[in-house]
Amino acid sequence: GLDVTGNITGTGTAHFGNEIRTTGATPHINFVDSGDNPDFQIGNINGGLRFYDTTNDTTRLIIHSDGHVDVKGNLDCESGVDVTGNITATGTTTSAYLTLSAVNPNITFTDTNENPDFRITVNSGEFYVEDVTNSATRFKINADGHVDVTGNLDVGAGLDVTGNITATGTLNT
Repeated sequence: GLDVTGNITGTGTAHFGNEIRTTGATPHINFVDSGDNPDFQIGNINGGLRFYDTTNDTTRLIIHSDGHVDVKGNLDCESGVDVTGNITATGTTTSAYLTLSAVNPNITFTDTNENPDFRITVNSGEFYVEDVTNSATRFKINADGHVDVTGNLDVGAGLDVTGNITATGTLNT
């Protein structure tokens, strides 16, 4: 074997067998190109594998010892993203199209400082808005096209009706 104290400087290509090992408190390898920036460092920093931009003094990606990955900056996935489990997002999610595919797809709106909370659901051809807090369907479009509104319906600019009006109870005009 070869034991060296200090630096090794070489030109050309170095060939190694099965492994390259660097040890120390924060073992790392620097990648410094001769013309373009940025330059990078890959290292084991506090048990995490870190990809560090040494030119701009910032971490670009780190794989933590518990397995979660932090990506600093945007992550472009050119062939899509497959997720098993839940997605937690902060900030705004922007998309030209959003498709939910399931037997009973729904979107839940949880207001963290007020009640009620709401859920939009499609089930057996029916579309409805539920007041989750009070276990009540507030608005429903039935499979045959008729609409149910639970509670009062306030119409601000008038109500136009084509066809017959059927009423039960008292009708005040």
